[in-house]
Formats: sequence, structure tokens, C-alpha cells
Amino acid sequence: MSAPSQKRDPFGIVTLLQNRELLRELFKRRLSQEHKGTFVGAAWLVVRPLTLLALYVFVFGYVFQGRFENKGDAGPATYALGVFLGLTIIHFFTDIIAASPRCIADNPRLVKRVKMPVEIIPISVAATASVHFFISLGLALLGLLIFGHPPGWQALWLVPLFAFLAIGGAGLAYLFAVIGVYSRDVTQITPVLNMGLLFASAVFYPIEKIPPGAWAILKYNPALLAVEATRETALWGIAPPLGIAALYFCSICLALYFIGYLFFRKTKPHFADLI
Repeated sequence: MSAPSQKRDPFGIVTLLQNRELLRELFKRRLSQEHKGTFVGAAWLVVRPLTLLALYVFVFGYVFQGRFENKGDAGPATYALGVFLGLTIIHFFTDIIAASPRCIADNPRLVKRVKMPVEIIPISVAATASVHFFISLGLALLGLLIFGHPPGWQALWLVPLFAFLAIGGAGLAYLFAVIGVYSRDVTQITPVLNMGLLFASAVFYPIEKIPPGAWAILKYNPALLAVEATRETALWGIAPPLGIAALYFCSICLALYFIGYLFFRKTKPHFADLI
């Protein structure tokens, strides 16, 4: 199906809706390729995060005796579950950052020979990362039930939180897809970016331990805000404050999508000549 004109579809929403069947096929192909040739197959989607959850509970909760003392934590598993919840958010972003730079360059036939809207290729990357996110989040919530921390109604705030995360993640996929077309070197930089994002997002420590000088910069990291909001709502039953921080987070996610998509739309006519 041909894409609608850019004037009638300024942000790509109509294109995605009209080509949802093709997007679904690309999404299914990405998932199948991740575990192609393995004995366990698609079961790795659950086995891998479940194994990580067990390791985090054992290593961080029982071996290192980690704690979030400021929240009155008394159980060794709570810290590990808090770390796992934080990693669930970070892995959503790092999955996109790692895969999207190659998503256009690795599909030259689709870009050059098939009449299809190339916008759906980066979105299929974000959709695959979303599946990993939901599986890990489901296992984390199950872990909370098992270890005596059943999520309260505050966990419903995770729904709008992920809605904005998905919007920002789509913009990130668009942005890195374009960068990957113009510079293959970005694949060498993404592991460093992902590591920096991990340590700058308060996954392994409470935000109260961040020095004031560092907090003056890190407080603008939307991933850190998402990690903290996820832990507070799911782990400690605290509704996120609907103030400047929440407005900033939502605005950053929307801006990331609009900038990423507009950048992608502006440069996509040159993709076939560059890959």
C-alpha cells in the first residue's frame, strides 16, 4: 500500500495504521530471527529474563545484601527486584539503540526494490523492544507477588508511563536508523552509549545518593525519571507526582518522536543511494 502524502500524514501515524499488516510481518520476522536455530526457540523470550531475574535476586539481594534503606526496605529480594525493574526500562532503550542503526542498511531489498513505506522498519525495532519490555515487566510484577510485595493500584500508572516510553522509543529508533545509514561507525559507539545510559539512570542506587553536582545534570535524564517512577509505583506503591518532572518527561518523549520522525522523513529519499 502506498504511503499517504506527507502533508496529510505529517507524523507518520496514518502510514503506520494503513500498513499495520506489513508492520506485523516485519515484527514477527524480527522476533523469529532473534532465536532462529536455537533449541529453545521463542521460549528464550521468557527464559532469558527469568534467568536474569533469578540471578539478580540471588546476587544483589542475598550475596551483596543491597538495600534501598530510604524506603524502609527489610527484605533482601526487594533491592534485586528494584534493580530488575530499572533494568527493564533501560533495556527497552538499549535494545532500540543497539538494533536500529542497522535496520535500514540490513534491508536493502526492502528499501530499493519493494514499494513500501520504510517508516515501518524502525517501528518494528521499537515493537520488538516493547515485547521484551512487557515480558520482563510481567516477570518483575510476578516476583513482587512471590516475595510479598503485591503491586497496588498505583501500578496502573505504568500504563501511561509506557505509552510515553513507546513514543520516545519510536523517535529514538527513527533517529538512530538515519544515523546508521549515514555512518556505520555508530554501531561501535552504541555499546558505550548504552553503558553510559545504564550508569546514569540510578538503576543500582537510589537517587538520594546522587551528589548534588551530578544531580544538577542527571535530573534531566528521562530514563532516570522513568526508572524512579517505575520503582515507586510498582515496588513501593507511591503515585508519581504530577508536576514539572512528569510534564518534562512527557514533553521529552513527544519531542524525541517528532524530531526523530521528521529527521527520518527528510532523509529517507537518499537511503537507496547510501546502502
